[in-house]
Amino acid sequence: MKMVMPRTMLLVIVAGMLLTGCATMSPEECAVADWERIGEMDARSGQGMDYFARRASDCADAGYPADQTAWTRGWDVGITWFCTRNNGFRQGLNGYRYGQICPGHIEQEFLEGYETGYAIYQYGDRVDRTASEIERERARLADLQSERPRDQEAIAETRDRLAVLRDRLRREELELARLEGLAQGQGFPITL
Repeated sequence: MKMVMPRTMLLVIVAGMLLTGCATMSPEECAVADWERIGEMDARSGQGMDYFARRASDCADAGYPADQTAWTRGWDVGITWFCTRNNGFRQGLNGYRYGQICPGHIEQEFLEGYETGYAIYQYGDRVDRTASEIERERARLADLQSERPRDQEAIAETRDRLAVLRDRLRREELELARLEGLAQGQGFPITL
């Protein structure tokens, strides 16, 4: 008699694998695998068609066959969810590196959202890096000012670097705000 695992249990297992970044399947998971559901979840998480080979190899090593037809059927369902304009935006906003997995007929829609979200992600990262540089320079300035005797030249240079960094930060914040405004105007959900 074949044992069937409840879908919720399978979803918990698959979600756990995805959250931990683990690309392998345990023998227990292979024994009860719902290949169609796994394919759908793989596509929804942004895995390409080549991901099946890794799953199949893991299960073959454990002595279990993988069902590529079922996995592909599920992947085809999941990829239509993944390759939407709004999901492209979310993926870009989170810094996801797109691996050209969307089929040609829906890729452009995904890319419209992705490019907008990724531009915001990049400028947010720039703002964060510049703010960190400013904090390091402030700490350096405080150290220089507490030294005896004070190195006035080093203090002046540090103040100049701080002024340059503050100007850069203002420009980056303005560009980030502009990009977020454009995204909102295009209907993307920006939480400020």
